[in-house]
Amino acid sequence: ILVAFSIGWSRHFFVWEQDFNRDWSEVSVWIFMFSVFIPNHPWKILLAASISALMDPLGLMISIMRGNPWPSPDLLQHMFFPTFFTVILSYYVSRVIYRMGKDIYEAKQMGGYKLVRCIGKGGMGEVWLGEHALLARPAAVKLISPRSGMNQTDQQRVSDLQRFEREAQATAMLGCEHTVQLYDFGVTPDGIFFYVMELLEGLSLDDLVTRYGPLPPQRVVHIIRQVCQSLAEAHHNGLIHRDIKPSNIFVCKRGLRYDFVKVLDFGLVKSVMEDVERDEQLTMEGVITGTPSFMAPEMVMGEKQVDHRADVYSLGCVSYWLLTGHLVFDEATVMKTIFAHVHEKPVSLSSRSEFDIPLGLEHAVHACLEKSPQNRPQSVVELDTQLGGIEFSDPWTWGMAESWWKKLHAKG
Repeated sequence: ILVAFSIGWSRHFFVWEQDFNRDWSEVSVWIFMFSVFIPNHPWKILLAASISALMDPLGLMISIMRGNPWPSPDLLQHMFFPTFFTVILSYYVSRVIYRMGKDIYEAKQMGGYKLVRCIGKGGMGEVWLGEHALLARPAAVKLISPRSGMNQTDQQRVSDLQRFEREAQATAMLGCEHTVQLYDFGVTPDGIFFYVMELLEGLSLDDLVTRYGPLPPQRVVHIIRQVCQSLAEAHHNGLIHRDIKPSNIFVCKRGLRYDFVKVLDFGLVKSVMEDVERDEQLTMEGVITGTPSFMAPEMVMGEKQVDHRADVYSLGCVSYWLLTGHLVFDEATVMKTIFAHVHEKPVSLSSRSEFDIPLGLEHAVHACLEKSPQNRPQSVVELDTQLGGIEFSDPWTWGMAESWWKKLHAKG
């Protein structure tokens, strides 16, 4: 309004000549620019624009009071009609812009959480930093797009929704401190699934080894035993994770403890109690679920009777990666990797690791990597017991973990 008054005052400040003429007012340009570049509620824009439009006639009245003559009616119409037309135009433009802004805001609202920024992307979707509208607690919001894209049928959408709800409920029922906590889940109007989970500050095992190299055996045992605790509860409740891999295992700070493990992404979780027919209805046919480099042979072969020992095999692959920095089968293609997991014997762990691997640890890891489930540890509890029986002269402790992380932070 003040800017509009300044424009109106300056337009009519000088004494008019006999051949006085005025074109449309620059106030109309200012009103339109304001409504476009400073979006607000349409009614507020209308009020501000209307008052601003009056500033040009006000400037004219002041000029007449200073001695200038009245313009003719035709000239008045020519001078001020465009300005008041711009008021109406600005109102409708502001409505469009306001609605677009509101749609964008609502699109960034997942449940009671506002999406702040993207903190990660993967094959199944994106992970965003989220802030709750009422709580001070930050969260991680994972967005998962529908699987079949543009050509998804109603039946497929219903199937996806049923599967998503089942997976979210399965994760929510797990209470182990080493399993990521699920705060909320839902589906947006445009069909995007979302999970709201606790926000973790740390590194995935994938990032940890990629950045800082293989881990010493005692630290690996410390980490894997925590993963076993998470999976033990899931298996006890009849659930299989089916996608255990380094990127789904996080080491972070929890309270005063460092190297605290959180198992993420139960997005491929499956209930072994489900009826086979129902599972077929809720599972994508012809698609391998999981990550080939860490998948058990029975999953690679598409066997229906896959149980918790598939997670034991994946844990063996993760342990191998942590100790050596290499995949169990580092093949050039997915098909060669799948073939190797089904038919080939892994290279000895100790021959690929830079560390002195205790015999008990090497035996436990290779037992997990047996092709037949019957030859592996029969549960993660059994594996945890085996790992707990390995003696180290300098076992990894919470204090050692704290020292390692603080040194890392000190380096920036």
